[in-house]
Amino acid sequence: HVTNLSLHFVSSLLLGVYAHSGLGLPIDWSFLIAVLFWVHPVHTESVLYIVGRADLLCCVLVLLAALVYAPCAQGHVGGLAQTILRLLAVVGLLVAAGLCKETGFCFFGLVAGWELLRLLLSSNGWRSYARLARLSFLLMVGSLACYMRCWYTAGTAIERMDPHSNPVAVEADMKVRILSYALVHGIYAKLLVLPTFLCYDYSLDAIPLVRTFDDVRLFLPVVTYLAFAQL
Repeated sequence: HVTNLSLHFVSSLLLGVYAHSGLGLPIDWSFLIAVLFWVHPVHTESVLYIVGRADLLCCVLVLLAALVYAPCAQGHVGGLAQTILRLLAVVGLLVAAGLCKETGFCFFGLVAGWELLRLLLSSNGWRSYARLARLSFLLMVGSLACYMRCWYTAGTAIERMDPHSNPVAVEADMKVRILSYALVHGIYAKLLVLPTFLCYDYSLDAIPLVRTFDDVRLFLPVVTYLAFAQL
């Protein structure tokens, strides 16, 4: 428990540092973000259970990768050698994060998206070509890392998945799967804002499947997606 609490504290601290140095937020706002992340009830499972250490380690490594890459995305990196070293460090950190928790590999896309946004907002010149080169490298290495992970584990699906463990995954109707996963996105977003009911696992019918478009619960993911689009 002490180890998990320590890792959670480190990840909260790194998030505050990233908010200030990576995103350019004021110190007081960065401090508020770190504190909210630290005390938010949604992290209970990751901090409380030993198995949650995978999430904590993944979070720490991802935030370290973001901090290492921040000068590249901001255009403050000096020289080709430093750029290469930072790229290699980011790749190593994200691969390590993915080995802790498979979602860590997805953050290759986050770093690439960060670079893509900067590329679209920047003016023409050699820096744009440098961003394009870094973006291409990240996309290639990230795709290779995801491919190797899928190859090593023979895919991403869990064999002999039963309806009691994950009723959405075994549902034959694709429409029902899409709508049900959308509802889960909305529920997770609601827990970030209003964490009134937390559950370490969802069994059969804990969240009933969404089978029709007139299900009023779909308002939740619609609001979530619209709010995310406004960001």
